Amino acid sequence: MPAADTLIVFVKNEKGIAMPMYIRSSDMVDMIWNEVGFSKAINESTLKGKGLFFNGKKLERGHTLSDYDIKWGDVVRIQKV
Repeated sequence: MPAADTLIVFVKNEKGIAMPMYIRSSDMVDMIWNEVGFSKAINESTLKGKGLFFNGKKLERGHTLSDYDIKWGDVVRIQKV
């Protein structure tokens, strides 16, 4: 069972394929980006020239998910930068 401060967030690519991720609000954007690169649902080669976005705002490396007010069940999108 996940820890009490664990969230489920969905990372969705441009084709609509979503990958659920168990994360903490204190996790860095960098960690999500690295996990996405290793997933089978979202191919690393499709990540070039793209970024992670939430509510239309690009998620910058070096920031935490709580910096963007990302909560349980939210969708983070992979889009062209």
